Amino acid sequence: MRQFTETIHSDFLIHWTGKDIDENLQPDWNAKKSSITNDKKIVNAYLERFKNILKYGLWMTRDDAIEMLRVNRQNPPFEIPSVPRICFTELKLSEARKHAQKFGRLGIGVKRYFLFDRMGSPMIYIQFETENIFFPPYSDWLNKTKKEYELYSFFKHMCSGRPLTYDLFSESEWRIIFSENIKKILGDNNRNEILSLFIDPKNTTIQEIKNFYLSLQGKKPEYLIPLDRWLSIIIFPSPQVKIAADKDQEIQQLIEEVKNRPSRTGCPDYEKQMKPIEVDLDACSHF
Repeated sequence: MRQFTETIHSDFLIHWTGKDIDENLQPDWNAKKSSITNDKKIVNAYLERFKNILKYGLWMTRDDAIEMLRVNRQNPPFEIPSVPRICFTELKLSEARKHAQKFGRLGIGVKRYFLFDRMGSPMIYIQFETENIFFPPYSDWLNKTKKEYELYSFFKHMCSGRPLTYDLFSESEWRIIFSENIKKILGDNNRNEILSLFIDPKNTTIQEIKNFYLSLQGKKPEYLIPLDRWLSIIIFPSPQVKIAADKDQEIQQLIEEVKNRPSRTGCPDYEKQMKPIEVDLDACSHF
C-alpha cells in the first residue's frame, strides 16, 4: 500500500517583486482592505514587470544594506558577505498580503525543485546575542579568508529587533545565491548543466537579453534565472492586473513557453501540461 507523508509546509515558494512600483505610483495601497486599482499606470507597470520576468528571468541582486549577525558576543557583529541572491518565501496564501506590503505585490511561485536545481536552500535562522556553534570561536571552518565564506549568506536573525516578534523567522525564507566564485567552482567540476541556469546579462551572447539589461535604469540584476515548468502559481497585485494579463496574448504565449521549458532534473509531465494557478492578492486572504 502506498504511503503518503504529510507536511505542514507549503508546496509553493513565492518570490515577491514590485516594491519600487508601489513606492513610485501607489505607496498607500495597503491603507485599504482591498488592493483594487483602476490606475492604468500601475496596471501597465506590473504587466511590464511580469512580462520581463517571463521573457528574461528572475533577478539576482545584492542587498543594498550590510547584514550583520550578533552571535557569540562578537564585537563588532559578524558581517554577512554580500552575494548576488534571490529570495523566496514559503507561506500560506493567507499570509501573502504581509509579504506583498514588504516586497511588492507581484508573486511568482515555483515548486521547491526549482530551487533545488539551482542549489537553493532554506535559511538557517538564529537568534541574536546567543551562542551558535556555526560561528567563531566554536567553528573556524568558514572565515573571510576562505571562498566558502559566501555560505554565510544562508544565515539570518529570527527577529528584526525587540520585542521578539520573530518576524523574520515567520518569512520562512529560501535563497539561491550565485557569484563568480561559485561559477568557477562549477566550471572546474564540469557542472555546466547548473551553470546554464544562470545568465550574466552583461556578458551574454543573447543580444535580446543584453539589450534588455542596457535599457534598465537604476539598479540592475547581476544574474538572471529563467523560469521553467516548475512555475506553479502567479499572485497578481489586483484583479485589474490579472484581467489585463489574461487578455495579453504575448503574456499567455510566454507562459506557455515557460511551461514547455524542461527542468534540470526533470519533473512530472503533468507539470508541463498544467497552467500555473492564477489568483489576485485580495483572494489570497480567504485561503
